[in-house]
Amino acid sequence: MVLYLRKQFEKRDAVFFYINLGLTRRGMMTAVLAADFLALAILLVIVMLVQ
Repeated sequence: MVLYLRKQFEKRDAVFFYINLGLTRRGMMTAVLAADFLALAILLVIVMLVQ
């Protein structure tokens, strides 16, 4: 997800679209990283419970 968002920021029009919605680059990257970390933590817990 991080790589996709990074690729989207290369397009100037996409960046202005998100900024006009009131979202900042830092905020979006933080949200994506938090979602990735949460998904990793949940998967690790599931793997540990299965064993």
